[in-house]
Amino acid sequence: RLTYFGQWSEVEPHYCREAVDNLYSAPEVGGISELTEACDWWSFGSLLYEMLTGTALSQSHPSGIQP
Repeated sequence: RLTYFGQWSEVEPHYCREAVDNLYSAPEVGGISELTEACDWWSFGSLLYEMLTGTALSQSHPSGIQP
């Protein structure tokens, strides 16, 4: 199991706006729908895309990705 979608008392529930803007976080993190394990997979895929292509996902889709 790659992801753990649980609640940790030591972690404050907020998100990094820069991560959302640069498409490292799933669009759901911006508050448009419920957070699920799919958000973790989005982040993994975004980082993998950048490592394989050398281009950030946000540079490949400058207008963003609409759900």
